[in-house]
Amino acid sequence: MPGDEASVPELSHNLQILKIQEERVSAYEDFEAAIRALIAGGAEEDYEKACAGITQRFKSASEHVNSVDAALLAKDTAAAKGLSSWIRKLQSCEKDKLFLTVASHIERKRLAKIRIAVEASAKRMAEHKEHAPEGASCACVKKQEADKELDELALEVASPCRAA
Repeated sequence: MPGDEASVPELSHNLQILKIQEERVSAYEDFEAAIRALIAGGAEEDYEKACAGITQRFKSASEHVNSVDAALLAKDTAAAKGLSSWIRKLQSCEKDKLFLTVASHIERKRLAKIRIAVEASAKRMAEHKEHAPEGASCACVKKQEADKELDELALEVASPCRAA
């Protein structure tokens, strides 16, 4: 059929993009595993090493997608131009997703640090309460209020992650 010859190369490009997207999914899974490990008490250095490797994977994927896009544009066919337009939109969406993922990690790290500080404070308050006079219970009420606010903040920070 006329035009089938042009669609075969575009199919090859589609398959290349699909493979690159699968690599991106894998990179995001590793990114999520790294932040979870950090929050669970892992070393900051391990998280930073993981992020450096993951960043390189995202950069490589983006460069590969851009090279596929350039090859399509060089064909100067309607199908190639259409796929190229879609690829540019995909790249833009991937850029936004990565930005939001990084922002989420920053907030999750911040929340984990706040939790640690609240837990340390609660421990100090409990130790203090053992030695405090009878009327010192207002500190416990404030700790409960702080815990409630912290839980609400945790839900607020986690909600964008659930939507993704």
